Parts: sequence; C-alpha cells; structure tokens
Amino acid sequence: MDDPFAMNLIQRGDRTILDTSSRQGAAMPSRHGAQSNAWMPSVQDPVQPGSSRLPAPASLPTPKRRTTVPKPAPPATPGASPDHTLTQMISGLDAKVLRDLIIKLAPSDPLLARAVEEAHREQATTPSQHPSALEQPRRSTRPAIPLSKMQPVINFDAYSKSAWHALNDRKVLGLSGSHQYDAAGDVYDRICGCISAIGEKTRDDSPLGTKQSAIETLRKIAKTIILGEETVGHEVRKELQCDSDIADIIIRILESMTPEERIRTGKKADDKGTLISKFEWVLDEAEGYCLEGLNGLDRALDMMETGLSSPRVAQGSSSAPIDLTC
Repeated sequence: MDDPFAMNLIQRGDRTILDTSSRQGAAMPSRHGAQSNAWMPSVQDPVQPGSSRLPAPASLPTPKRRTTVPKPAPPATPGASPDHTLTQMISGLDAKVLRDLIIKLAPSDPLLARAVEEAHREQATTPSQHPSALEQPRRSTRPAIPLSKMQPVINFDAYSKSAWHALNDRKVLGLSGSHQYDAAGDVYDRICGCISAIGEKTRDDSPLGTKQSAIETLRKIAKTIILGEETVGHEVRKELQCDSDIADIIIRILESMTPEERIRTGKKADDKGTLISKFEWVLDEAEGYCLEGLNGLDRALDMMETGLSSPRVAQGSSSAPIDLTC
C-alpha cells in the first residue's frame, strides 16, 4: 500500500476508522489514481494473504435527533372522573338511561341484540334465579298500603232505617192482632236480611270506618226491635230470645280490630252519648225482656272498654285494662 499512515493504522487494529478519517482529513487515492470517498476491494485489487484491509470510512451524516412532540390530551368528559372505568360508568347510570341505550343500539348491533335475546330467554325460563339486569327504580321504604285500606268506607245507616220501617209499617200496625201475628214472620225476615247484609259486607280487612258503622247500625237495629210496638213488635222481639246473629256479628267485627281501635270505637260519641253508653242501655233493656240472644253484647261492651278480646278478668286480678288514648 502506498499510504504508510493507513498501513500503520491497520496494523494497530485498536483504532477506529473514524479516527483514521479524521486524521487523514482527505480522500484516499484509488489504485487507478482517482480519488473516492471510500476504498473497497475488487477483483482487480485482491487482498494479499496475511494482510487485512479496512475500507476508508465514509463521511456519514450525523443523524438528527427526533424531537418528540407531546400529543395533546383528549378532552375530559364533563361530569366524569378520568380514572373511571367503563364498568364503573355503566354501573352509575340510571336504569332508564341504560334501557334507552339498549333499545337504541340493539337494532344496529347484532352482538348486543343476541345478548338481549339470550338474557330475555333465561329470565323467562327461570325468573326467580335470573332477575332483570336492569334494577327497577327504588321505591319508598314505607310499608305498602294494603288494598283494604284503600277501600271506601261503607255507611250502613240505611239498613237501620229499613229495619225501623219494616217494624213500624203503619199498614201492618193497622191490622188486627191476629193479622199482625201472621205478618210478624215476614217483618222479622226483612230485619234479618238487613243484619245479614251488614255481616257479609263487613270483612276482617274492611276499613275501620266500615266496621264502626256496622257496629253502630246493628246496635240501632237491636234498639228498634226492643222498642217494637203491638203484636208484631212483641213477636219479633221474641225471636231475639234465641237468635244471636246481632251479637255474634258485632263480636266478630271487634275481634278483627286492634286494642286501640276497639277503645276508639267505644269512645265514639254524638250528642246522645258514647257508643259504650248506648250499648249499656241495650243490655239493660234486653235483660228486662229476657232476650238471651243479645247476651253476647256484654262481651262486646268489655272489648270496647278494655281493648282486650278475652272476657273481662274477675275482680281482684292483677290484670288491668289497656290504657290507650285516641
């Protein structure tokens, strides 16, 4: 080789080609006398055995460092925290919003539509084990009002008037005693029809107002029978010596009440007095006529005074009436 400096660089082997290029500072002449930026072996210039030859380093351009431009952050969704996951956002949506989204997207999304069909099919087959995925809006924690509480209150006062007119019909009272005796059976049947109608329409789940009206109306009917006049009144009154329908219905109605409701019913009053005082009058009069069918009213009176459904406790017992206020 003609360049001794290059030969010395090759023999040392621990110097870089870049250092050679920088020290030489000029292009090396080729074998044919022409200058080139890099020396490369060729067929015409074989490398001699026992020697190594490195090409002259080319002037490589210094790579430019790429400047990283930060991408702008996506705009934050209003009202949503950036760290919320999709699951958290779905869980926080209202049931109606979720339902509207599914209705809107399912027709154009076969995967979603198939998922809806499968969920609906599973819910239809086993509704107890697969409740609706959409939680229904929460309702009030107050106990639901029973259907009976929403029933209108029935006023039975018309039945007491019908019973009074049946027993005090002037046409019947104008008949002779024997004819009144014959008509007494029909009169009593009409009165019994009023009593039965009140019992049938007053159920255990009826409103309190309906129960109170039934008790008051039955008391009026009992009073009407006690005050019955002439032969027809006497014959109808005799039926109460063994007929206990009035007392039985009143006791059944009172047993369906709470203790507080019983006491409140007994304290109901008008310008003629409380219901308890009116029952006391009926009991006194029934005892005078030996109307054993009304004996059960004594127990009804106890229930309205004490609130207890059991018979009155014997005197001297430690038990006392329930002290409840209206």
